[in-house]
Amino acid sequence: MILIEGALRPYPWGRIDGLSAWTPATGGPQAELWYGALSESPGAPSHPLLTKFLAAATPLSIQVHPAAALVEKLWADETHGRGLLTDQVEKTELLMALAPFTSFAGFRDSETTASLLNGIGLHDVAEIAAAGDAVATMRAVMSVSEIAVDEAFRRLSDVIHLALPAQERSAIELVRAWYPHDRGALVVLCLAVHELSPGDVIHVPAGVAHSYVNGLGVEVMTASDNVLRLGLTAKPIAVAEALEAINGAVPTVLRLQSSTGAAIYFADDSPFLVARLADSRWTVPPHTSATVLAVERPCTVTTTTGEQVVPPGRALLLSPSDGGADVVAPGLAVIALSNP
Repeated sequence: MILIEGALRPYPWGRIDGLSAWTPATGGPQAELWYGALSESPGAPSHPLLTKFLAAATPLSIQVHPAAALVEKLWADETHGRGLLTDQVEKTELLMALAPFTSFAGFRDSETTASLLNGIGLHDVAEIAAAGDAVATMRAVMSVSEIAVDEAFRRLSDVIHLALPAQERSAIELVRAWYPHDRGALVVLCLAVHELSPGDVIHVPAGVAHSYVNGLGVEVMTASDNVLRLGLTAKPIAVAEALEAINGAVPTVLRLQSSTGAAIYFADDSPFLVARLADSRWTVPPHTSATVLAVERPCTVTTTTGEQVVPPGRALLLSPSDGGADVVAPGLAVIALSNP
């Protein structure tokens, strides 16, 4: 087992000193703290999972993580496809809210999408949406003329005010405010809005279009940084490849049942599970890799090789050779466990 610090990522969408409870204040945006295989933490060993604190002040890009088959295909294309990837791993992720968190993930129902698109004047696109082909709908939105985009933005507020509940309107308006000329702000009309309360999670497998909008949470993922973007970013987008990556998988939202004790989150076919400990203890089974992240108060991890206190903002990486571990958390801690 090895104790590591988080590696700060000051991406522009991060909250100003938003992670200063776990890392020194910088006076600038603090978007993510990385723990694990891609963390660049001194002494961090190879690890199958990446765990992060994430603090979003503004919307993140609309993105899709390619599944294994598409990763293999793109990696084999050395002239173009490989440049879109950072590694050869399929990326699946889960986000646990520490504070209220808003995200777009997966598709909203086709009838509502068609109605919204009709309302903003994209009638041809609305016909595609009504037929139930969400990917074709998004492709058509990304292809409309600049004149049609300007008219759609002019109508957008009035249309969503009549058609959607307040939380969904707020999410769309926030995207529009930050990206007033980006087609991605129209693409989100095709996506479902999810509101997470503290302790709730959303599991996003590879192949799901999504965008995190605002909030604070802990994110767990397979050790990959493969992202294909559709919009809402100054970074390069890859529309054709991102749309190809959408594969019919759906997000899963799991709600916290009790604010104390041990809550276990696992979605079907996920390569990992996540445990939320609040004033409780839990045993990491032997022969697995795990990350123990202390959130509120120091937690104590005991293995066959010894005992380690994990301060808030630090993470302990456990390998299969550690033989399992007993974790005692007097405050809040998150354990990410790779499926053996």
